[in-house]
Amino acid sequence: MNSLDLKYYFSVFARRLPYLLVILAFISAIGLTVAFILPPSYQSTARMLVEPAQIPGQLAQSTVPVNAVEQIQIIQQRLMTRANLLDLAERFEVYAGVEGMSADDIVSDMRSRTTFSTDRPTRAGRPVEGATIISVSFMAPTGALAADVANEIKTLILQENVALRTGRATGTLDFFEQEVN
Repeated sequence: MNSLDLKYYFSVFARRLPYLLVILAFISAIGLTVAFILPPSYQSTARMLVEPAQIPGQLAQSTVPVNAVEQIQIIQQRLMTRANLLDLAERFEVYAGVEGMSADDIVSDMRSRTTFSTDRPTRAGRPVEGATIISVSFMAPTGALAADVANEIKTLILQENVALRTGRATGTLDFFEQEVN
């Protein structure tokens, strides 16, 4: 009886196979057409590992404690300013060959192409202290351009982080020197 059931289902499948092939060919043709019509888009992502402070809080208590995520958000706001985005677009010729774009359009498009995300370790659904992974992504029409801009944003983040930490350390040093005097 089982062999009869299989023969029946196979005969139903064989009768409907031409309809299935026509639908499959139609959907494939639409997919290929859309793939060739749409412009290419590449996304490059740079990831950084941010470790927590190595100096214990008891040794040198910070006057303004800032965790890694807050620090990255501050740096992100500083980097995503109009002047910085226009400089990046001009330096890497992101809009070469595109005419008629205003500075506002360029800034808006650069912001939409750039994404920041953080991944913090969690325990029982709550963030815990530890290393944080920061990802910066940029979308562009070529892979090389996407990689260049993402790497430049990563470099700017690292430079800004060094400047922030140096500024805090200098402020703390000045405070200790005043206390000693």
